[in-house]
Amino acid sequence: KQAKQFFRENHLMQSGSGKTFGLYYYNELVCAIRIRNLKEKDYDISRFCCGIGYNVVGGFSRLLNYVENTLSMSSLRTFIDLRYGTGNYLPQFGFTKHKTYLSFKWVYRHNTYHRMKIPKNSGYDQGCYKIWDCGQAKYIKNYD
Repeated sequence: KQAKQFFRENHLMQSGSGKTFGLYYYNELVCAIRIRNLKEKDYDISRFCCGIGYNVVGGFSRLLNYVENTLSMSSLRTFIDLRYGTGNYLPQFGFTKHKTYLSFKWVYRHNTYHRMKIPKNSGYDQGCYKIWDCGQAKYIKNYD
């Protein structure tokens, strides 16, 4: 419950899903990572952020290290929204950039819809327009 609220208040994409690991400062959650299981031993970092107003130096590496020691993983993946970051820090933690994806949202009047909510190009049939953004980069760390 606390993790869901933390991500809702501090992450651009809201709460996500998965198991949460966090760092506390004087009993206040200041940095958290959310890991979800994809299949068997393949996992995804669905969310990572620090609380608004906090910069936790080494927070990502501490949380990643704890997750790696807690979960038995074959692989761990994450996506970087290229509007807000580059992911250039990930290779130092063993991640490899695998692919960059184009990304867009459907827009109809004053409403926007995630690209996965409207199948293929059928948004055009519904009077929508595509708004392209900077895309996403996929990074993977293999443990085998």
